Amino acid sequence: MADYTRMRLALSADHAGYPMKQELAAKLTQQGHAVLDLGTHGTDPVDYSALARAVATAVGNGFVEGGVLLCGNGMGGAVAANKFKNIRAAACPDAPTARQAREHLDVNLICLDAAHLDAETASALAREWASAEFSRAEPAVRALTRIAEIEEGMRHHDRGTEAKTKAPRAAPSRRAPSASAPSRAAAPAAPARESRPEPEARRASAPVAPVEAPDVAGVETFLAGVKDDNLKAMTSRIFEFMRGRFPRASGTQNPDGFSFHVGREHAASVTVGKGFVQIEAGPERIPTSRIRDVEGLEVALALPSIVRAMDTIKA
Repeated sequence: MADYTRMRLALSADHAGYPMKQELAAKLTQQGHAVLDLGTHGTDPVDYSALARAVATAVGNGFVEGGVLLCGNGMGGAVAANKFKNIRAAACPDAPTARQAREHLDVNLICLDAAHLDAETASALAREWASAEFSRAEPAVRALTRIAEIEEGMRHHDRGTEAKTKAPRAAPSRRAPSASAPSRAAAPAAPARESRPEPEARRASAPVAPVEAPDVAGVETFLAGVKDDNLKAMTSRIFEFMRGRFPRASGTQNPDGFSFHVGREHAASVTVGKGFVQIEAGPERIPTSRIRDVEGLEVALALPSIVRAMDTIKA
């Protein structure tokens, strides 16, 4: 049985929770927890949904056993975190709620009110939650099973809807019938329109030149040469992420990886080593640690420092 008093915890906070985050991390460590700090790392405004994503990804992929998120009142973070698979998040305003969240719902991510709690109270709530254990009582198990069925049913519904929208019916042909084809009904000929000169501005306008696709051939060449399956999965995911985040970015191959630029701005450089990748994001080249699998990559891409670095680029 797991030791619920000693957990690997992901901790995150938006700018409202940042002032108490370091103190809370220290108190959680004193309680015996191993704390993974996922930001934010300053008082600059940051959207709590990005922090919820970082913690939920770490919990959902099993990097940690639970998560603690500090935001304005805890409710927004809980709503955002619950959008992720395998996450059961709850806003916990008091000790009984925190304990019951674990006992009745097996909540694995708690969201705390950073605007009204101090670090001492927040750590006490986290202790109540972490020291509790899922009751496994029949009503609680049945409730979670039904919730899981709802979630799975919605996933099947979404996949079915997506498949329908991706295969629209072809529009009926508007091509005029050939001269040899019989006509169903002879319609009266429309009167000829009076020929009028085009406006001067329209005649003078030149055709719009097509937008050239950004050059990413160097990156594609590099990816094609990656032999290790794990490295290929990670580098391909980075390529996909950068193309989605910056459609106008160009990519070039480097001796040990590849890089992307938006205009003259550095967007990201990727170093590929033996069993790892490392990213430097934004014009200031904010680095990640060495990333060794796709799940860790998803956490890294959602880190507030990396998100903020990307946001400085004028896409």
